[in-house]
Amino acid sequence: MPRVREVLLLTHHFKFLSHEKFVLLYGLNKPKNPERPRRKKRFDIDDLCDDECQTNFRFLRNDFYRLTEVLDFPDEIDCFNGLVVDKVEALPMFLKRFSYPCHYADMVPLFSRPIPQICMITNNVMNFIYDGWRHLLFDLNQPGLPRANLERLAAAIKLENWKTGKLENWKTAGLLWMEQSGPSHVGGNNQKFNNFKLTAVPDSSNAWKEHVVQLRDR
Repeated sequence: MPRVREVLLLTHHFKFLSHEKFVLLYGLNKPKNPERPRRKKRFDIDDLCDDECQTNFRFLRNDFYRLTEVLDFPDEIDCFNGLVVDKVEALPMFLKRFSYPCHYADMVPLFSRPIPQICMITNNVMNFIYDGWRHLLFDLNQPGLPRANLERLAAAIKLENWKTGKLENWKTAGLLWMEQSGPSHVGGNNQKFNNFKLTAVPDSSNAWKEHVVQLRDR
């Protein structure tokens, strides 16, 4: 679309189009996506320092190479329209997209790609990660998730949230299932507090016991 408008500008400049036709055609060929300035050079993670990487993506520069290996990324990400992107460019693009708030247009100056390409690349990475690792979300019976590791995870979450005050109402916090509920009370297998019902996730792997959720006495 931008090339069409460039051609219209040239034809109008050399008097091949009248002013009225130029205004009409130029307006009809307005791009749907906003035109954002971008660098001529393609994105290269090695051009960024660790501080820039951590600010934009929450990871240090060398972490991306390890992440692509751990997540078993292919060397190149292939989009449905034939676009091919290196994995070390695709992963930062995916992470940047899911930082909040971040629109596709905000990513154009950093990655030097048009919005449709950024959209396709991030969606491909998202689908790849979900297809390859979604089993970890649905089943805790995994070789790398023994009871000790799960308890360490719960303890780390508890400690971090105590520091930030996010769990000020809890004595112990682990894996929770929260549903909107009625008046506050405690009783039975479910615990209701401040209009929320809190239930421990079903213990399919014997990793979570009754002590997962406890209310702090007030």
